[in-house]
Amino acid sequence: CLPILDLFDGFKLGLASAEAQKIDENVLKGFQMILQQFSECLKALTIVPIDSTNVAFDPNVHHAVSNCYHDSIPEDQIVHVVRTGYKLGERLLRPASVVVSKGKSPEKHQ
Repeated sequence: CLPILDLFDGFKLGLASAEAQKIDENVLKGFQMILQQFSECLKALTIVPIDSTNVAFDPNVHHAVSNCYHDSIPEDQIVHVVRTGYKLGERLLRPASVVVSKGKSPEKHQ
């Protein structure tokens, strides 16, 4: 995996933490601009994130790190993205780490 993707992930996590802590708005805007530039740089290199929102689990592009019962998300659908996956063109650079639904809890159907 490219180390730049880990750096990008770390920057996004740091920005999310800064937003939650309500740091100075101008500083926050500066970091948001840097993140936007970082995203555009990756896109220019044809490195794109794997869309893992509201989709079925696909072992070709997803790595299941966990699974859970979920009342509203069907079995084998992604519940949560733990770490974004990326492709370089059509080549997989890193699979998305995801939590996968096991469907409704069997306890609730008894």
